[in-house]
Amino acid sequence: MSNFSEFKPLNENTLIEYIKSIPSLSSKLGNNFSDISVKEVGDGNLNFVFIVSNSTGSFVLKQALPYVRCIGESWPMTKERAYFESLALKEE
Repeated sequence: MSNFSEFKPLNENTLIEYIKSIPSLSSKLGNNFSDISVKEVGDGNLNFVFIVSNSTGSFVLKQALPYVRCIGESWPMTKERAYFESLALKEE
């Protein structure tokens, strides 16, 4: 079984701290977090999807999990899956 101890699924609260720690994301919001809105919109089997916005800008953030979301850690997914998903999204 894989070790998921380093992995932390994001939620509407922890996502804000994550965005603050990534300059390329926080700059999309003008480094302004006073009026930030985070809404989880994904209801899928695999990923978390969030819409992040404020008065300066917005973006969608997708977190690929290392396991099947609807089942849990007992059904692991490969890291390569996330890589190929990101390539497919770049092609769109």
